[in-house]
Amino acid sequence: MRWIFATRWIVFALLAVGLSAAPAEVEAVAGMPFGVCVVRTNGRPAQGTWRMADWEAALREPVPEASGRALYPALSQEDGSRYFLFQGTQPLALSVAGAPRQVPPETDEARHRELLQAWWRAYQRQAQRLASGDYYEPTAETYLTAMLGRRLGLDTQDLRYWRWWRSDGADDLVGLLLGTESVRLAMQRHTALEPRRSDEPADQPLPKAVMPPPIKLPAFDRGKSVVEPMAMRVPQECFYLRCGSFGDFLWLKGLLDHWGGEFRNLVSTRGADYRIGPRLERQLALRESSLARAFGGLAVGDVALIGTDPFFREGSAVGVLFHAKNASLLAGHLTELRKQVQAGDKAVAASCVKLGDVTCSLLSTPDNAVRSFYAADGDYHLVTNSRWIAEAFLRTAQDPSRALGSLAEFRYARSLVRADKAGQTFVYLSDPFFRNLVGPAYRVEMTRRAQSLAELSVLPLARLAARAEGATADTVPELVAKGYLPEGFGNRADGSGLTQVDGQDQDTLRGGRGTFLPVPDMPVQALTRPEVEAYERFAQAYSRLWTRMDPVFGTLAHIPATGGREKLSVALHISPYARSRYGFFEQFLGPASPWRLAAIPGNLLSAELMFTERSLIGEGQEGAPPARDTRDRQRLFAGLRDFTVPFSLEAGELVLGTGRTELLESGAQGYLGVRKPAEGGIASLLLRERDGKPDAQGYVRQPLPWSEDEDHTPWVRNFGGFTVLAPDKRILASVTPKLAFQKAERPAQVRLEVGDLSTSHLGQFLTAELYVRDRRTSAANAMLLENLARQFRLPSGTALETAERLLDQKLVCPLGGTYRQEASGRWISTAWAEPELGAVAAVPKGYRHPGLAWVKGLALEFSLEPDVLRTRLELTVQHE
Repeated sequence: MRWIFATRWIVFALLAVGLSAAPAEVEAVAGMPFGVCVVRTNGRPAQGTWRMADWEAALREPVPEASGRALYPALSQEDGSRYFLFQGTQPLALSVAGAPRQVPPETDEARHRELLQAWWRAYQRQAQRLASGDYYEPTAETYLTAMLGRRLGLDTQDLRYWRWWRSDGADDLVGLLLGTESVRLAMQRHTALEPRRSDEPADQPLPKAVMPPPIKLPAFDRGKSVVEPMAMRVPQECFYLRCGSFGDFLWLKGLLDHWGGEFRNLVSTRGADYRIGPRLERQLALRESSLARAFGGLAVGDVALIGTDPFFREGSAVGVLFHAKNASLLAGHLTELRKQVQAGDKAVAASCVKLGDVTCSLLSTPDNAVRSFYAADGDYHLVTNSRWIAEAFLRTAQDPSRALGSLAEFRYARSLVRADKAGQTFVYLSDPFFRNLVGPAYRVEMTRRAQSLAELSVLPLARLAARAEGATADTVPELVAKGYLPEGFGNRADGSGLTQVDGQDQDTLRGGRGTFLPVPDMPVQALTRPEVEAYERFAQAYSRLWTRMDPVFGTLAHIPATGGREKLSVALHISPYARSRYGFFEQFLGPASPWRLAAIPGNLLSAELMFTERSLIGEGQEGAPPARDTRDRQRLFAGLRDFTVPFSLEAGELVLGTGRTELLESGAQGYLGVRKPAEGGIASLLLRERDGKPDAQGYVRQPLPWSEDEDHTPWVRNFGGFTVLAPDKRILASVTPKLAFQKAERPAQVRLEVGDLSTSHLGQFLTAELYVRDRRTSAANAMLLENLARQFRLPSGTALETAERLLDQKLVCPLGGTYRQEASGRWISTAWAEPELGAVAAVPKGYRHPGLAWVKGLALEFSLEPDVLRTRLELTVQHE
């Protein structure tokens, strides 16, 4: 296998240097607005699907035109030909196979059409495969393929695989709520490809809102429901993240500041920092200081983050609510922070606004980079970017029924989760919060701001394309006239548009990217007919698929442990929940058990599942009553011992040294068992008829139904009411005598525990997996920079700044390095041990993944009760 891989790379390397041993064929045909040039060689690239390393090498290959006239280069995967467009009829100065060459363009209209189509096929395919590889956010590819196809009259049907999202399903709501990349790209493609109508009037009233059925609460002891005073000042439509004390607030902020980046790297394949925290701090004029850390506890008794939506990347409606211990001390500190913000930026304007009977302070800038209302009412002090939230907060003093704490569902939640427990952060998402999100005004504004964001993303790309071609076009009308933007670009029914303030593009009504005017502060009074139809389609789909969103609440707690460790506990509750959504779980999960299996020394992973007497896993005896002792109820359990996973790294990819099936049969050190097995399902696997009989100690060989490999036939042992299967008899001899029950802290139906993986043999494989992931993410950012430079002919050294401005994010190397451009023009990270991904063949010595080293243990519990769905995650972490 290695020699095949090596041969493939030798072939590609020869192609990359122009195949000096093979003559190159060059053809150039002039035309309008572009001529087309193709450089062909007698060699062919490596066959099969290209890996990421292949694309990295391809994007680093210099464009064969030496005088800077090449535009929109593309590489054909089929035959290795390299295409580019050019302007004019002067001879092209090429560098082919390392030798300079002058090529005068021909003039042949028919041949020009043929070559243009060949270039377009290669260009589309290159863009599509880079996008489908999911290496980086393909914003440039999205715009260029749409713009060039429309402008040159080429077939753009293949571009529709980036689906323009239709508002006809609840999945689209999720996409808009989270600002998913696919939705943004679909918006950008539609914006760059399709002409916009300018005569669609906004003359329709708001349609009827989605009306989910009311929540039916179970009976609960209202005497046990203690509502904190803070909750009586939070509007019902707001999410509620209450820290309880200023010390807990600082702990949570420190946790997010320190580990937020690592968590982002674990769950995202993008090496990007969206700078949400610093941007929000500046917008609210709430900068943390050493003075605040030292004395904040004297001024603040309780603190909570509230808001009406989670659109933090685009601009959310959010605020920080303080319950003061010392109101004058808190007010003085907040006022001083606001003075500092105003003194540091001349663009910040200070004013007083009247909200009802209360006069509030407002700091603002034209782009909303600073937008901070400060409203004080008795001991409660609110700093928010939303006028609506400030007004709603003040209304709760006059009408407590509008407060979150007055909701019966909230009081029910507080009967399950106490409000006075120290060291605990509480999160609540109410039914009114979800109803507000799916209402017509909120949803229509969500769509309008998404369209505005798409335009703000496309406009700078159009300017770059114009500059690359040497065109004089900077304003929207100029860019539309020359084809870089479609007709009607920027036409909007709500009267908003795009403008430039101090060289920055922004929405005339909403402000700048990342700090859009909060959704509830944008009045939506009239809709276009397409907007009404879109909402009605959404309402039908929502009513059919989601019915209603269940109230969600949970806690985050931290508990000091020994040896410099700490336990982080996350408990999530959904209650009351729509039972129809969770019928799958109810079908096979048995009653929650207060008993659990004792920990088995040497296990890296342990799992338990309680299943019903009649379930998908096994059929109980007809009419048999359930076991009175929950220890004797049917229980499926499994364990994974430490073992070595053979692997290698080849061209930045992790390759298993054996197949997954072979690994499970011969390499994995684990076991699977049942307690009181029934007939059928797992029982039929472990207890089916065998060739032999168990020996005196209960051991017997058990062939697997899907495997004919007699050399790796697993063993089964009956021991103490347990039946356990393992690939090795020694595992059974070690594990089965230790199987015993112990009382659990809480009843649960599913339990999962993971030990410290960082020092295990399996951890070596996981470390390699995580390193490869981070190395590829780092390489992807460099690929993004190199392709931007190629497609837009950017001046040397400017690609990084350009990319961060285009994407409104900071490119981050997850390995801890910084990006720089070498003299050769290649972009690299200072953290790379090898200059290219194709040379990555080992994990660097001494490499430790921060997340793997930080987490020393994990425990997960799940239970589905008649009225509450509970999930609890506990992490044991090591402080550095």
